[in-house]
Amino acid sequence: MTTMPRTQAAWPWRPARRLVQITFAALLVAAPILGLFRIDLPGRYMVILDRPVWLQEFYFLLLLSLMFVFFFTAATLVLGRVWCGWLCPQTILSEAANRAEGFIQKQRGPTRALGIALAALALVGLGLGTGFVTLSYLVNPGDLWAMLSEGRWPTVLWLAGGVTAAAIIADIALLRHKFCQVACPYGMMQAFLTDQNTLRIRFLTERAKDCINCYRCSLVCPMALEPRKQQLQLECINCAECVVACEEELRPAGLAGLVEFSFGQRTPWRKQEQARSRRFPLSGKALVASAVFVAYTVAFVYLVLTRAPVALRVAAEPQRQVEVVGGLVRAAYRVEVTNRTTAPDAYTISVVGLPEGTARAMPAVLAVAAGQEARATVEVALPRAAVGQGLHAFTVRIASLNHGGQEAEEAASLFVPGEY
Repeated sequence: MTTMPRTQAAWPWRPARRLVQITFAALLVAAPILGLFRIDLPGRYMVILDRPVWLQEFYFLLLLSLMFVFFFTAATLVLGRVWCGWLCPQTILSEAANRAEGFIQKQRGPTRALGIALAALALVGLGLGTGFVTLSYLVNPGDLWAMLSEGRWPTVLWLAGGVTAAAIIADIALLRHKFCQVACPYGMMQAFLTDQNTLRIRFLTERAKDCINCYRCSLVCPMALEPRKQQLQLECINCAECVVACEEELRPAGLAGLVEFSFGQRTPWRKQEQARSRRFPLSGKALVASAVFVAYTVAFVYLVLTRAPVALRVAAEPQRQVEVVGGLVRAAYRVEVTNRTTAPDAYTISVVGLPEGTARAMPAVLAVAAGQEARATVEVALPRAAVGQGLHAFTVRIASLNHGGQEAEEAASLFVPGEY
């Protein structure tokens, strides 16, 4: 078993966790505003890294889903429920409510009544604010704010925002960490992912005689656990509150804390596995999950950053074969143009590589709505005497009329049969 240094109890766990929580909460609020990620339901597209990705581009959705699955798998295998303790919005809101409630309970008389009133107002404001942030992941935040300021919210937005706000208010007022204990699907899933090397809280039984039975480690635990128990407690969210509390109690006596983080749990068996974990705390499952997550993330970011704003596909018309009629070699090609931007556009279609005047696009300028696909046809009519038998390559090009520099091209070929 690998154990962190004995001085870990003196580390600034609490301020570090608060900083992580505040930073992550700010990121959740800013993500749709900055275009890092949101889903635009009215437009039926996603915004990822400030680039529109249409919902029909299913491979982006697939990669994104796989990234999340393997991220949470790897994180849980290595760090247990660290997501719950350090990043989860449910924990952040629950702990803020607990601190506010603790402060109010210490007050008396008018001060307490004022505190209750302010807490109620803050709770309603928090619910409404969270509802707005949630909706900003589904509707453009600028449009959402404009609708709100002008008082023209559609009924569906009122309903969605109201339900979200009511759920947040009820959760903070009534449930808090009880939801984490009994209903959180991620917490339930953890039972299938942890192994003998997963990070967890450990009570130093070899120093049990130093324990003063103050029970502070249990009292500060947001999940109401007993850190001194040696069996695995899946509800633990690795928040380090018990680590800090034990250190605070024993430090005046000149003793180090008795609770610490440890990769794995002491067991009287599997000595070989314990020896290996001392040298390298990551299991094979964790390494594989981490490697797959990194691979999917790299592929996803690369595809998003290199994705062209317009896509072009050219193929021979399946209903029309190459034919020689009246000394002309005739063929037809289907041109499919996909506008991946969020604004309608028009594209000119040209053919390069064939004699001038032998190919024409119908229509020559193709209008394509935002996020949609449109088709055109390229008709080729080559004088039989001007071309030889065999395969002749050419290129179909498109260029945006509204956005200079947005171009695409694709190679095609024409097979000219021999004379009979």
